[in-house]
Amino acid sequence: MHCQLAQNSTSTPIPTFVPQSNGIHISSGNTSPYAPPQPHHPLTGAAPINWPTPQSSLGGAAAANVSNGHNGYSLSQGAAVPSSSGLLTPHVLPNAEETFISTILNSYEQNFVKQLFERAFDENFLPGMLMNLSRNDGWSVFSSIVTEVIHYIIEFVKSVPIFAELRQENQINQLKRNTFEMCIVIMSCGYNREQDTLNIDGAFIPVRQTLQTWPSESVERLLANKIVECFQEISAFNLTPLEISLFLVIILMQSEEDQIPFTHKLETTLHNNLMQRGNETIYARLIGMLPRFRIISDDHCLCADEVDDNSIVSTAVQGISPVKLPDLYVSYFCKRLQ
Repeated sequence: MHCQLAQNSTSTPIPTFVPQSNGIHISSGNTSPYAPPQPHHPLTGAAPINWPTPQSSLGGAAAANVSNGHNGYSLSQGAAVPSSSGLLTPHVLPNAEETFISTILNSYEQNFVKQLFERAFDENFLPGMLMNLSRNDGWSVFSSIVTEVIHYIIEFVKSVPIFAELRQENQINQLKRNTFEMCIVIMSCGYNREQDTLNIDGAFIPVRQTLQTWPSESVERLLANKIVECFQEISAFNLTPLEISLFLVIILMQSEEDQIPFTHKLETTLHNNLMQRGNETIYARLIGMLPRFRIISDDHCLCADEVDDNSIVSTAVQGISPVKLPDLYVSYFCKRLQ
């Protein structure tokens, strides 16, 4: 039975997620297990990230350069910022939050821009790699791509000091609940509206052309269409790296009742940045996408769970080769390892 979608609305080892009673365990090759970072050292265990010096101001000449992931511009964090449309959008950076903002900006660049959008072309990923695939092959490729993004999301959240202060159980729950929504936002940064292409490991996938090769009424195509619509809408906002970073942390922390004041401060900072454009509706429209993200995320989990269940049954009863979904992906989105 197919899942019902809601209406209206790499060469390196793939990391594995092993739920444990005392928290999260992540392994990748020889990488040491992930211990939730300490509140006073939010980047403990993460990939090297440049901390701002105590004297630095984001408006000063020493501000770090960060590129936005999908147009090649770089920014100095106190200056006007070229958006994907080429227009200059000024930043609003509350002085009391400069260190936090600089940290998540650097982490955004380290974990998403450099790792996903500036990576050299991978010959294993070709423009036609998602065309005319069987259902099993399609899920295998898709889950591998999402798993790679999850790996960088895990590194990104280590840069969020307030996340480190959550109980380990809450950290796990927040990641599992909100990761796919973060994936949608991150992958949208690799989407080019003019060319209708998606950057995946340096290969630019023709989106609509690819989807046309999928069965028109399949749940996979319906789900993909909803995700692509989000790509198009998010890219139309021309979000700066700061705005994307803030939006990701807002998504990560949503529904965390103990941190409502912190989330509200993030929302205020994002609102102030967006309002500089003279468009009074842009913030409401962006935040208004969150309920749709939740519906798409739930639909995705239903479909992934069905694929995982059917794969197990087919292997046991019919001897059919299963879809090998990555363990990390299964642990986040399928009931089997919940």
